[in-house]
Amino acid sequence: MPTRHEELFDEYLKEMRAAQALAEAWWKDLLKKAGLAEARRRWPLGPAAHPRVIDLLRKYWFKVEDINREIEKGKGKKGEDAIYPQQLLADDLLDGKNDDLAEWLNTLTYWPLGLDENDDHV
Repeated sequence: MPTRHEELFDEYLKEMRAAQALAEAWWKDLLKKAGLAEARRRWPLGPAAHPRVIDLLRKYWFKVEDINREIEKGKGKKGEDAIYPQQLLADDLLDGKNDDLAEWLNTLTYWPLGLDENDDHV
Protein backbone atom coordinates (compact mmCIF):
# COMPACT_ATOMS: atom_id res chain seq x y z
CA MET A 1 0.00 0.00 0.00
CA PRO A 2 1.51 3.37 -1.00
CA THR A 3 2.19 6.00 1.63
CA ARG A 4 0.42 9.36 1.49
CA HIS A 5 3.67 10.92 0.29
CA GLU A 6 3.83 8.44 -2.60
CA GLU A 7 0.21 9.15 -3.52
CA LEU A 8 0.91 12.87 -3.29
CA PHE A 9 3.96 12.50 -5.55
CA ASP A 10 1.82 10.89 -8.25
CA GLU A 11 -0.69 13.74 -8.01
CA TYR A 12 2.11 16.33 -8.05
CA LEU A 13 3.78 14.73 -11.05
CA LYS A 14 0.55 14.77 -13.07
CA GLU A 15 -0.17 18.41 -12.24
CA MET A 16 3.40 19.55 -12.76
CA ARG A 17 3.65 17.85 -16.16
CA ALA A 18 0.49 19.70 -17.22
CA ALA A 19 1.91 22.96 -15.86
CA GLN A 20 5.18 22.33 -17.69
CA ALA A 21 3.31 21.96 -20.99
CA LEU A 22 1.31 25.13 -20.27
CA ALA A 23 4.44 27.09 -19.32
CA GLU A 24 6.38 25.92 -22.37
CA ALA A 25 3.52 26.95 -24.69
CA TRP A 26 3.30 30.32 -22.92
CA TRP A 27 7.07 30.81 -23.23
CA LYS A 28 7.07 29.92 -26.92
CA ASP A 29 4.28 32.45 -27.53
CA LEU A 30 6.08 35.07 -25.47
CA LEU A 31 9.26 34.59 -27.48
CA LYS A 32 7.33 35.06 -30.74
CA LYS A 33 5.67 38.24 -29.48
CA ALA A 34 8.49 39.88 -27.52
CA GLY A 35 11.74 38.18 -28.52
CA LEU A 36 14.27 36.48 -26.30
CA ALA A 37 15.87 39.62 -24.85
CA GLU A 38 12.56 41.11 -23.71
CA ALA A 39 11.24 37.76 -22.45
CA ARG A 40 14.42 37.19 -20.40
CA ARG A 41 14.30 40.76 -19.08
CA ARG A 42 10.82 40.17 -17.69
CA TRP A 43 11.14 36.45 -16.92
CA PRO A 44 14.87 35.77 -16.35
CA LEU A 45 14.26 32.23 -15.10
CA GLY A 46 12.31 31.22 -18.17
CA PRO A 47 9.18 29.09 -18.40
CA ALA A 48 9.68 27.32 -15.06
CA ALA A 49 8.91 30.66 -13.38
CA HIS A 50 5.37 30.66 -14.82
CA PRO A 51 2.88 31.52 -12.05
CA ARG A 52 1.15 28.12 -12.35
CA VAL A 53 4.43 26.31 -11.71
CA ILE A 54 5.16 28.53 -8.70
CA ASP A 55 1.63 27.92 -7.40
CA LEU A 56 2.06 24.14 -7.66
CA LEU A 57 5.42 24.18 -5.88
CA ARG A 58 3.84 26.09 -3.00
CA LYS A 59 0.68 23.94 -3.00
CA TYR A 60 2.57 20.67 -2.76
CA TRP A 61 5.18 21.99 -0.31
CA PHE A 62 2.35 22.76 2.12
CA LYS A 63 0.63 19.42 1.45
CA VAL A 64 3.86 17.61 2.37
CA GLU A 65 4.09 19.67 5.55
CA ASP A 66 0.47 18.84 6.43
CA ILE A 67 1.18 15.10 6.09
CA ASN A 68 4.40 15.50 8.09
CA ARG A 69 2.54 17.22 10.94
CA GLU A 70 0.09 14.33 11.13
CA ILE A 71 2.95 11.82 11.17
CA GLU A 72 4.72 13.77 13.91
CA LYS A 73 1.49 13.71 15.96
CA GLY A 74 1.43 9.92 15.69
CA LYS A 75 -1.34 9.85 13.10
CA GLY A 76 0.77 8.44 10.28
CA LYS A 77 0.13 5.23 8.43
CA LYS A 78 2.38 2.26 9.07
CA GLY A 79 5.71 2.79 7.34
CA GLU A 80 5.27 6.54 6.90
CA ASP A 81 8.05 8.90 7.87
CA ALA A 82 8.15 12.67 7.64
CA ILE A 83 10.14 13.94 4.67
CA TYR A 84 11.53 17.31 3.71
CA PRO A 85 9.19 18.81 1.07
CA GLN A 86 12.03 19.39 -1.40
CA GLN A 87 12.63 15.63 -1.44
CA LEU A 88 9.19 15.03 -2.93
CA LEU A 89 9.14 18.14 -5.14
CA ALA A 90 12.62 17.81 -6.64
CA ASP A 91 14.78 14.90 -5.48
CA ASP A 92 12.16 12.22 -6.11
CA LEU A 93 11.90 13.38 -9.73
CA LEU A 94 15.40 11.99 -10.29
CA ASP A 95 14.04 8.50 -10.82
CA GLY A 96 15.20 7.85 -14.37
CA LYS A 97 11.72 8.66 -15.74
CA ASN A 98 11.32 12.28 -14.72
CA ASP A 99 14.87 13.60 -14.79
CA ASP A 100 13.89 16.04 -17.55
CA LEU A 101 11.28 17.62 -15.28
CA ALA A 102 13.80 17.84 -12.43
CA GLU A 103 16.27 19.60 -14.73
CA TRP A 104 13.54 21.94 -15.97
CA LEU A 105 12.53 22.89 -12.41
CA ASN A 106 16.19 23.29 -11.50
CA THR A 107 16.27 26.42 -13.65
CA LEU A 108 14.55 28.10 -10.71
CA THR A 109 17.22 29.72 -8.58
CA TYR A 110 14.95 29.88 -5.53
CA TRP A 111 12.07 28.09 -3.87
CA PRO A 112 9.04 30.39 -3.74
CA LEU A 113 8.62 30.21 0.02
CA GLY A 114 9.56 32.28 3.00
CA LEU A 115 9.48 31.97 6.78
CA ASP A 116 7.26 33.87 9.17
CA GLU A 117 8.17 35.00 12.68
CA ASN A 118 7.56 31.44 13.97
CA ASP A 119 9.81 29.86 11.31
CA ASP A 120 6.78 28.40 9.54
CA HIS A 121 6.84 28.40 5.77
CA VAL A 122 4.61 30.98 4.10
